[in-house]
Amino acid sequence: RVLRPSGSWTIWRGPTDGSTHDLTAGAVQTASRGRSGTANVITHRPPKTPSDFIEDKDQDQDQSQAQAQSTINSTGNSLYFDETTKTFYPSSAIREITSSYLSKALENPEAMTTPQRLLVILDLNGTLFYRHKYDPRMVTLRPHLQQFLDYVFARCQVMVWSSAQPHNVDKMLGLGFGHRISKLDRVWTRRDLRLSPEDYGKKVLTVKDLQFVWDKIAQEISASTTAAGAGTPARSGSGGFGGRTAKIAYDQTNTVLIDDSAAKIQLQPYNGLVLRSFTEEIQLAGADDELKRVQGYLEKLRYQKNVSAYMRLSPYPSDGACSEDSQNVETEQTTLATGIAKCTVLEQHPDRANI
Repeated sequence: RVLRPSGSWTIWRGPTDGSTHDLTAGAVQTASRGRSGTANVITHRPPKTPSDFIEDKDQDQDQSQAQAQSTINSTGNSLYFDETTKTFYPSSAIREITSSYLSKALENPEAMTTPQRLLVILDLNGTLFYRHKYDPRMVTLRPHLQQFLDYVFARCQVMVWSSAQPHNVDKMLGLGFGHRISKLDRVWTRRDLRLSPEDYGKKVLTVKDLQFVWDKIAQEISASTTAAGAGTPARSGSGGFGGRTAKIAYDQTNTVLIDDSAAKIQLQPYNGLVLRSFTEEIQLAGADDELKRVQGYLEKLRYQKNVSAYMRLSPYPSDGACSEDSQNVETEQTTLATGIAKCTVLEQHPDRANI
C-alpha cells in the first residue's frame, strides 16, 4: 500500500500478464514474464482525520473481495497456491530436489546397535501449538508436549525452525519450552527462509530447505577447527543459539524435520516427519496422541545409519497430515509422489544420478 504523488492510496497487486505456476517435481515453476505487466490497482482517498485510521470491517471485506479478484491473471490461472487459505505462490521458483539427495535416500537402510544423536528440527504452529484464528495472542499447547520435549532434549540435538515472525516464535517458545530454551542449538524464524522482501510480509508458500541448516553447521565446524589450529579460542555465536558452535556434522543421514506441512519438506521429503496439523477441532476432541506416536518413531530412527533411507521405505504413519500453509492434501501428496518417481528412475538407471 503506497501513497501516490497525487495524494491517493494505491494497493499494488503485481503483474497480471500471463504468469503461471505449476508445482511439479518438488518445485514451483514460474513461467517467464516481464516486470512491465499491467498492474491491477485499487485507489482510495487518503485519510483526512485520525478517525479515518480506525479499522472498518466492511471496508476490509470490500478490499478482500477486490484482492481475490486481482489474484486471477490474464490467462485465467490463479496466483494462489491454496485459494482456501489465501496462500500465494512465492515470487521466485523453488529449486528441484537434487539427484545427490535422491541417490543417498536410495541406499538400503542399515540398523545400528548404538543410537546416534539426531538433529531434530521442530516446527511450532500447527505442530506443537496452535495459535487461535481470531486471537493469535492465544496459544494452546499440544497434548503430551512436555513429555515429548523431555524425550528429544535428552537424546537429540534440537533446533526450532518456524515460518512465523520472530516475535511470535518468541511467544510460543516462552509458553511451551520454558527452561529448555537455553538448550536449543539454534532458533530459526521466517527471516531464515531466505524470502524476498516482497514475500516476507505476504502469506506465501514457504519451504524449509535443510541444506541451509547443514551448510551453516558445516561453516561453524570449519571456523572452529581453523581457530583451534591457530591456537585461538573459537568465536562462538555464529548461528548456534546461546553462542554455541556445532561439533557434529549433520546431513540427510541424521536429520529429522518435524512439521505439519508436506509442502514445507518437499526438497528433502525423506527427512520430513509430517504430523496431523494441531487445530482447535482436534484439541476440543480431546484424543490427540500424535506427539507420543512421534516419540516412538524417533526412537526407531535413532538406530538407523541413514534416516532418509529408512524414512523412504517406512515413512511416519500419520493418520491425517495436513498443512499449515495449505489444506490441499492432493497437491502435497503429488509433490512427494514425484520424488518417489525420481527415486524409481535412479533405481533403474543409476547412471543418471549425476545428471
